[in-house]
Amino acid sequence: MFRKTFTDCMPVLAIDLGTPNTVCVVMDRGKYRIVEVDGSHLLPSAVSYNDDGTIKAVGKAALKYYWTNKNTVRFVNRMIGCDVDAPEMKQYIDNCGCEVVKGRDGKAAFSIPAFPDRSLTPTIVSSHIIRCMADHAERQCDSKMEGLVVSVPAFFNQEQINETRIAAEMANVCDKKNIKIVSDAVAAALDYGVVSQKDSTIMVIDFGGGTADICIMKINKSTFQVLGKHGDRCLGGDDVTNAFVKLVEKKYLTKYGVDLFQCSLQSMCRRVKEEELKDRVEMAKLQFSDTDHVMIRLDDIHDQYVKKTEDYDEDEDLSEEEEMEEIVIRRSEFNQCIDGLLKRVIQLTRETLEIAGLTKNDIDNVIMVGGSSRLLALQDLVYEEYGEKMVYPNNPDECVAFGACRASSYALKAANIHFIDVVPHFYGCVKCSETSGKDEFLPLIPRNTPFPTDKVFRESLYLVQLKDGTSYPEASLDVYMSIDGTIHTARKVNTLSVTNANRAGGNAVTVQFTLDDSGMIHAMITQRIGENPLVPDTIMCSMQPQAVH
Repeated sequence: MFRKTFTDCMPVLAIDLGTPNTVCVVMDRGKYRIVEVDGSHLLPSAVSYNDDGTIKAVGKAALKYYWTNKNTVRFVNRMIGCDVDAPEMKQYIDNCGCEVVKGRDGKAAFSIPAFPDRSLTPTIVSSHIIRCMADHAERQCDSKMEGLVVSVPAFFNQEQINETRIAAEMANVCDKKNIKIVSDAVAAALDYGVVSQKDSTIMVIDFGGGTADICIMKINKSTFQVLGKHGDRCLGGDDVTNAFVKLVEKKYLTKYGVDLFQCSLQSMCRRVKEEELKDRVEMAKLQFSDTDHVMIRLDDIHDQYVKKTEDYDEDEDLSEEEEMEEIVIRRSEFNQCIDGLLKRVIQLTRETLEIAGLTKNDIDNVIMVGGSSRLLALQDLVYEEYGEKMVYPNNPDECVAFGACRASSYALKAANIHFIDVVPHFYGCVKCSETSGKDEFLPLIPRNTPFPTDKVFRESLYLVQLKDGTSYPEASLDVYMSIDGTIHTARKVNTLSVTNANRAGGNAVTVQFTLDDSGMIHAMITQRIGENPLVPDTIMCSMQPQAVH
């Protein structure tokens, strides 16, 4: 499970921190190696806690407690850095396995018995998963990791990226300055480019368990430049599974005239049975690669059957109909129920082309990665859109982790690769239009801005802070993120402040943004007094270590 490369690099750990599963690759002594946990390269992204708050289990062992132990949490990647009141949170809350509450700054957090006096944040849970993978990697390599790269969905905003970085720091894997965050699809594109060793323009479609990410990268000798990236953090294989489950429930109701989960009896927990059905549906959807129909057994899940057989006499034979309750799902039915989801993936590729200023004729290869890219229905749609350009790797689950490892500063330097990424959103402020008098978005960092860069994005503004004719001693500027660069999609993400702002009519300020090598945006605001445009001792808000999100 090694890939040969350069030889003089420090040990680096790369983690594809996925929604349902986590994959880990280590680069050690010039070789890349998958880190196996319990005999598998996939570690379920789940953590179970003891009553005293200590970690009970991580991964497969934690899943055994998932529906029976209220101290078990999973699906944290979709919730990290998210507002608990966000519309998309409903579907995540139903899957996480415990109560979700409003935590710090209105962000989603978990309330579990193991932490009676405080909530447990997705950031902390993520740090425990990262630490678990690091422990396995260090044991298998017999050395401490000197660098850490964590991959995140392409459309993560600054707050989600920052919370992931905090989780990586909390895991205490290596020195903080050696931690890097990279986008999933960008990492997969880098891996393909290094392995293929040919100049081309490629598109990566990363359809994983929790998100869909698209990246377009131009490879020219040793320069790997991202031309555009896009994504949907509310679209993934788990959504496909949920749609399939609804189809099974609907067909069961039609065939037997009762709800599959009509009631819960004695020790049979409804949630346990729901999870069992999801497991069977997960296995069934993969079988469509080899057959045009699947059979899903339901007699041991349906409550009515349990009730009917509670007093079952072993000497009494049940009829064949009573012994087995099955639902047959044809591939055409399955494809129809997930068609809308998969077409959203294709639409994302079109939007990414538009962001990059390209057409599909400019693309040389389309790379399919992520566990859910195995779906034949998705492959058919991609082939229909891009034809023979579609490429399917041997191990679509591992591409992101391998690419994340290649994206480490050590690996890029050793391989003499110049790697350029881009920012997926607009960042700026809101100003009042001089013509219409209405608010409009003023972008300071445009979408698709390349990084790393030494460029400083600077804007001179005049802030008016008057209420009832009274001046206040603090001038503030709200920072916004916008998906498309308009006021309609702009949302406030932070506030920069300057104290001693003692001019009654308003305050002239300069706001400036910079980008680090993980794409994190750092901002500061300064007050301009007289002829001196920048007065250092008036800087009151440098957004480090809490970056603009």
